[in-house]
Amino acid sequence: MPRATTRAQPWPILVLLGGLALAARPPEPDRATELVREVQSRAAADQLDAAWVRQAMQPSALDDLPPAARRSYYHELEVSLAGGLGDALAAGSAVAGVVHGPDYVRVVLEGEPAVTAVVRQESGRPVIERFEPSVCSLCPEPERFVRELLADVQSGRPRLLVGVDMKYEPDTTRSWGFAWNTRNTDAGYLRWVLDGAEVVGSDVRGVDVALAQQTETWPVVYRDGRWQLVYEDLPEDSLLRLGEDGLKVWNSDRHVARQAVAWWVPVMEQRAQGLLLADEVRFVAPRPFQGDLLVYVQDLERSVALVALVDPETGDVARRIGLPTLSKRENHDPETWNDLFVGALSDDGKRLAIGAHRRLWIVDVGRGEVVRTLYDVGGVTALDWSDDGERLAVGDQRGVMVLSGTTLDKSRRHWAETLSPVEGVVLASDTTWMVQEDGLVVELDAELRPTGRTREACCGGVRGVETDPRNGDLLVGCDGSCDPAWLWRWDGQDESAARMIADEGFCATAGTISVAPSGDLLVGPVADGGAALWTVRDEQLVTRFGAGALTQVAWDDERVYGLDARGRAWSWELRELGSR
Repeated sequence: MPRATTRAQPWPILVLLGGLALAARPPEPDRATELVREVQSRAAADQLDAAWVRQAMQPSALDDLPPAARRSYYHELEVSLAGGLGDALAAGSAVAGVVHGPDYVRVVLEGEPAVTAVVRQESGRPVIERFEPSVCSLCPEPERFVRELLADVQSGRPRLLVGVDMKYEPDTTRSWGFAWNTRNTDAGYLRWVLDGAEVVGSDVRGVDVALAQQTETWPVVYRDGRWQLVYEDLPEDSLLRLGEDGLKVWNSDRHVARQAVAWWVPVMEQRAQGLLLADEVRFVAPRPFQGDLLVYVQDLERSVALVALVDPETGDVARRIGLPTLSKRENHDPETWNDLFVGALSDDGKRLAIGAHRRLWIVDVGRGEVVRTLYDVGGVTALDWSDDGERLAVGDQRGVMVLSGTTLDKSRRHWAETLSPVEGVVLASDTTWMVQEDGLVVELDAELRPTGRTREACCGGVRGVETDPRNGDLLVGCDGSCDPAWLWRWDGQDESAARMIADEGFCATAGTISVAPSGDLLVGPVADGGAALWTVRDEQLVTRFGAGALTQVAWDDERVYGLDARGRAWSWELRELGSR
């Protein structure tokens, strides 16, 4: 069974089965270790055939599932063993030790995070219940559970945020449990209160956890085949508790939104592909004069929308501004949710424009409020501020509109039914350039009428448009479905030809382009995924970086920031990229 490339979380389906009942008697540690070593050797030799895997790996929950579900499980397992899980096992890490559980043993392999195998006994022989990555190596099992709960919450993963592993048993009404989940999932309370928390000890009473506000002992038990934090036995003053007097409050969308804004914190986690700043992000940009990073967040559930001003080095949040969300009555495909949002920040960092679906919000960042809302835009696709921040060009599915004035009233607009959707706008002092989806560049005069100066230089879809700050040339990135490849330059003169910059090896069906404010560097997509850093002057490739196409790129003097299709905001040090 050939192995594919390693993934960030290579065996999620196996982890999800962790809470299901195990057999009552654990296997001998030596026999469990032998089984795991055999899996390792077979993985290294590509001998993990389906029949053997079905004998060696038998989650107890499969006994109660219909045949179709069992087949689906083993199909997912084979994919994992052919990918990240198989790679991790084939690496041949030595066994670090065995940890005893109530009715299982856990075989721990060396590494960080460690790969562990939970082994139970079935009909007198050891079988593998599941593989898991672990941040806790040879920790005792109750302590491991809490350490990994904290790691999951602090990294933003949702596995432990819905009261599944943090078990609660309210003796009142269902609304109590709903309010608890709303506070922790929609408002993000758990992640806020557990930010920086760490395990400081454990004994028969439970696991001691140091929080920012106080130290608590959490009661942890093993029942129904899994470790659980027993909510009803928490200390009365525990920060995890929700008093009954808060039930009505926490069932209010407005209150949840306010608290979600108040508790929002960035992720700030270093990963292989870069520094992960935050998730659920729809726009990110540094504010050079203020020295901070502006992050705009709106989650898919539309429980929170906010602007956060963040220290790009420490992640400290200087300010949070609550903003309107899109209506929950509108249905949106989760796969294209991030594509609904377009943002632009004025050069002075004082005004933010956010286009989302049929809405356009203009935010005065200093005052912390929305100063203008438009409801009749046709799906914003491009935004560009004038240098003085007094005018905003808006491109959508119909054409271009320019807003101006103290509250950016609609002053001039140009709708042209014959135009394809606008994919880029460039707002100059006395002219506006409009780039259509099919690669046609059109110059508009002060009244937004076509002047006759056009250039058709791409028959594919446009992925981004920028101007070279040194000479004003237009740089347009396409999806590379035709010549001249994916990136070309035009100086805006009637008779001049558009010049190709990069060949077809760097065409991509997704990903934007962006030029640094200095005009020296350019980021663009790479055909096989990720992004590329180029020098603009001599058009040389510096390095490739990231793990996926970037939908938005922003710069300051020291870093380049990127937003991927999953709404994750990343940061890379320019000096580190240049040294690769």
